[in-house]
Amino acid sequence: MAAAMTIRSHAVRLLRFAQDVVFPYTCAACGVEGEVLCAACRSSITLSGSGECVFCGDASVGGATCDTCHGAHALDGLTAAAAYHNAVLRASIGRWKYHFQALLGEVLGGYVVRSLTPAFWSLMDRTNAIVIPIPLHPYRLRYRGFNQAEQLARAIGEAYALPVSCDILVRFRLHRSQAHKTHEKRLALKNPFKVLPSDILIGKTVVLVDDVATTGTTLDHAAAVLKQAGSACVWSVTLAKG
Repeated sequence: MAAAMTIRSHAVRLLRFAQDVVFPYTCAACGVEGEVLCAACRSSITLSGSGECVFCGDASVGGATCDTCHGAHALDGLTAAAAYHNAVLRASIGRWKYHFQALLGEVLGGYVVRSLTPAFWSLMDRTNAIVIPIPLHPYRLRYRGFNQAEQLARAIGEAYALPVSCDILVRFRLHRSQAHKTHEKRLALKNPFKVLPSDILIGKTVVLVDDVATTGTTLDHAAAVLKQAGSACVWSVTLAKG
């Protein structure tokens, strides 16, 4: 099984390389040749920020988890760069993740970086922060060839001179893609994460990064194990929400 998956992942990478060499880049949203996301489509993605609790939708400062929900959830807040219902953004994310267009990560990471305003950083202790991406299960990572959340996390780390850790949070349980799951089924998922033994998280502010937030369940599961490992605060940053 593992050997077959390795062969398949190598074949996928070879196919991607051949596509890059033989075929010109086309815009993920409109198909025009020349760029992975053309200038016109880039300009149609507007930064929206977050002003509500991810769990109940009540208004909150910067997307902080409201007082009512905080007792039942580990995640301290969620800030999203843009709304998932934006057609260009949705098409770009689909091409990025499911058609293996890793170069889109560089473009989309720029939106995340620009969304992190001084008001966002005022909500936490940035001097003690570490950036951690939501990990893929090893099976899915081998298949896709890259972790989209890691691309976003590294963009944040580089832009704000923050350390990035991509190996301390581990996904040990493989769930099927949540893209078509109902709200109830997402909430019922068991926690798929664990933290490897380490003192690195004690007292830290964790900037937890993912591509898309829906119910917040995945991020909350990760926040729970990060806090069990000693993190003082876990705030999520995503490219899109919805």
